[in-house]
Amino acid sequence: MRLASLRAGWLVAVALLLPACRSMSRATPHVSGVADTVFYVSARARAEGRDSRERALALEYGMAVMQRHRGTPEDRGVGRDIVDSVLLDSARFVEQLRTRVQVQRAPLDLAMLYVHGMGTSLHEAWQYTAAASVQSGTQVPWIVFCWPVSGTGVSRPQPHAFFTAGYHRDAAMADSAGAAFALAFSVVRTAVPSTQLVVVSHSLGGQLVGRALHEDSTLRAGLEQAPLRALVFAIPDVNAQAFNDTLAPALRYTAARRVVYVTRNDRAMMIARRINGTPRAGLRTDDDWRAPDSALVETVDVTNAATTEGWFQSRFGSHHAIKRKTGLLVDLVVIVGALRDATCRSRGGFGEADADGIWRLQRVVPTTSDLLACPTMYNGAPR
Repeated sequence: MRLASLRAGWLVAVALLLPACRSMSRATPHVSGVADTVFYVSARARAEGRDSRERALALEYGMAVMQRHRGTPEDRGVGRDIVDSVLLDSARFVEQLRTRVQVQRAPLDLAMLYVHGMGTSLHEAWQYTAAASVQSGTQVPWIVFCWPVSGTGVSRPQPHAFFTAGYHRDAAMADSAGAAFALAFSVVRTAVPSTQLVVVSHSLGGQLVGRALHEDSTLRAGLEQAPLRALVFAIPDVNAQAFNDTLAPALRYTAARRVVYVTRNDRAMMIARRINGTPRAGLRTDDDWRAPDSALVETVDVTNAATTEGWFQSRFGSHHAIKRKTGLLVDLVVIVGALRDATCRSRGGFGEADADGIWRLQRVVPTTSDLLACPTMYNGAPR
């Protein structure tokens, strides 16, 4: 068992490691060709110009520009090179973001506030977010909240503690980053009304967001008065029982739509499940796993959804990187974000509901034209 755990840890390590960070410029970005702009709010301290895994004394606001690698139509150009970035004060950040959202047409008149998971550097957060934006197939703007994590999530390769040191450090930071998230969230809401904002967390980011919204009564009360368009947990690394029995009921009135994406094949989540010794809300493998009450949260299984994973990744990868989850990201923006009825997933074979009421996405990715006739699901008020 120890050997199997070590082997699994190495596979996750290979899947998580990415190129080193680059330096940051204060110049206004000017890019020719195909590029993507990501708004960001960072709670990371800087050391000699580079982001660290320590908390900053003040939040940093900015935009990052990525040059897209031109790939095949199927991969939607997942590769990204960071071309330039610009630091903004909070007022300028709000102005730029507000302007960007105002040009969006309904039903995609929204913005995505993304909270990344463990082992993600600042530059990786930019790259992953830009890739996620393109994978969704829309021009909806994305903002990433960058919280202090270990950078790769991998500790020294000791058989008794491989992967766990970085994981425990990041989990503790997720528990303590709520105040920084609440501040960043308040600034984003100054630019984007709640009815046009989708908050989406991935992996350990779900622990951060869930704890912040559950424990900050002022923040939760504000959202109950002006609910989000959607609150989304993508493969959340959260205790499944706590998610179902505590978080789901507590967050019912914070968003017009609440969604959790789950999977059966995420190897990083399998290791997290072993480390914690309890089922994870985003991992649909245990006999004692159960979906939350459908009246509280909509559950979508993305195990067989479309991805951009290549041959090697599909066989040996962690299946954890959100930037490759095309089906999830299209559903997130075009179905959930656009407030289209859940039954729109069945059009063109994109998804189907099983006997338990859980939606299962298929490898087919719908086009915008497939969804033009789909009705919207909500009028902006929570169910």
